[in-house]
Amino acid sequence: MNKWIKMTALAAILLLLAVIQSTANLFLLLLSALVLATLLETIPATFAGCICGILTDILLPERGYYALTMTVACFFIAKLFALYLRRNPVSAATVSSVAVLLIVSGYFLLFRLTPDCSELYVRHYLPGIGLTAACAPPLYGLFRWLFR
Repeated sequence: MNKWIKMTALAAILLLLAVIQSTANLFLLLLSALVLATLLETIPATFAGCICGILTDILLPERGYYALTMTVACFFIAKLFALYLRRNPVSAATVSSVAVLLIVSGYFLLFRLTPDCSELYVRHYLPGIGLTAACAPPLYGLFRWLFR
């Protein structure tokens, strides 16, 4: 496929995921950036993490530092896959799902920690993290098909 067609398709997919994320309790842009980090080289993966983080900061009602976090996380995940791990659906889904769990839980602990927070975490955040993790293998397959 032509490079411009691939980038246009990627932009369309990310916009569709942004719309789905804004209506559902999912973290699809975060997962997309992390899955892209498992497939791309370090610089493009870092750029994808920055873009997805900025979109997440814009779309989520609770503002955070997702752009910074995703940029750093995508850089290190891309380096991890370039140096140590093989690019396959199992390792990509595992690493990206664990990273989403750590990032969202970290934000919860930093910005939402109150005396009655355990119910909020269990009812609101954990199901969203679980559904997001279930989307990792299909997103990996879609992005792998797009970038082969």
